[in-house]
Amino acid sequence: MALLQAAAAISPLLAGNPMKPTIDKAMNALGLPPTLLDLRRARPLT
Repeated sequence: MALLQAAAAISPLLAGNPMKPTIDKAMNALGLPPTLLDLRRARPLT
């Protein structure tokens, strides 16, 4: 899970988000919901 989180954080920073298909495939294979890697903050840092 930690590697998937790291990949999901870095991939959008690379041109074309190249790791997204692989991340999605791994999440599906593990039976994990896509919302698990929703990296947006629920509230701003204070």
